[in-house]
Amino acid sequence: METTIPLDRLYREHHSLLKLSWRIRQGQEKGIDLARIRSYIEYMWISSLSLHFEIEERYVFPMLGNENKLVQRALSEHRWIQKLILTQKDYSFKMLNRIEERLERHIRFEEKILFPEFQKLVSEEQCEWLESLYNDGDQGQQWDDQFWL
Repeated sequence: METTIPLDRLYREHHSLLKLSWRIRQGQEKGIDLARIRSYIEYMWISSLSLHFEIEERYVFPMLGNENKLVQRALSEHRWIQKLILTQKDYSFKMLNRIEERLERHIRFEEKILFPEFQKLVSEEQCEWLESLYNDGDQGQQWDDQFWL
């Protein structure tokens, strides 16, 4: 029987980032001004998502090898999400859809495909060390404009 090494903090952070996608969708469904949603996305990029990507790229992916096809896919998706968030001055409804869909699809890919592969190849000590790098808590709760409620 194969055992997996838990990555609880990493998954909690993913859960927080999935909430970002959900909140974007909620804002759109409620007809919230796109500038308000954009401000929240930019806040989450600065406070959480960019650091999350950096930790994965600097510490997680090299454990699998940067030549690994799954790692290359994840890196490509990171670049695409970053480009979507940072290169648009004004978000359209369509752009918000792309961001939330890409982000959710990327997180599901990592959780269902990449991380199970990662857990097979690394030691428990490596996972424990990696866990210490991740944020705790629910990112975005400090944001005053909770347009998604």
